[in-house]
Amino acid sequence: MISIWTAFIGAIVTFIAFLQWTTARQKVLLDLFDKRFAVYEELREVIGRHLGQGAASFEDVGRFKRTADRAQFLFGPEVTNFLEERRLDLTHAAYQDRSPPSPVSEDRRQAVEEKLVARLNRLTDFFRTLMYWLRPT
Repeated sequence: MISIWTAFIGAIVTFIAFLQWTTARQKVLLDLFDKRFAVYEELREVIGRHLGQGAASFEDVGRFKRTADRAQFLFGPEVTNFLEERRLDLTHAAYQDRSPPSPVSEDRRQAVEEKLVARLNRLTDFFRTLMYWLRPT
C-alpha cells in the first residue's frame, strides 16, 4: 500500500515539476521576445526616420550600428548579416545625402537610378523581413 502512495506522490511531484519547467520556458521565451522587440523598435525608428525624411544622418547610422551590435546576441548570424547589409545601405544613403550631387552621364543614369531604387526597396522591406525573425520560436 505504501508503494502505491509513493508512486502517486512521485507522479504528482513530476507533474508539478513539468508545469514549473513549462512556465519557466515560457517566461524565457517572453523575455527574449521583449528584448528582440526593443531592438526592432529602435531599428525601425532609425529606418523610419530615414524613409520619412528622405535623408539619413551619420548619427542614425551610428545608432543603427550600436543597436545591431546588441541584436547579434538575440538573433542568429542570418539576422546579423542582414542588419550589416542594411547598415551599409544606410551608410551609403547618409553619404549620398551629405555629398553634393555629381553629374551622371546619360548612359550611366539608369544604372545609378536602379541602384538607388534597389537600396530604397531593401530599406523599405526591412520591416517585413525583420518582423519575420522577430516572431516567437
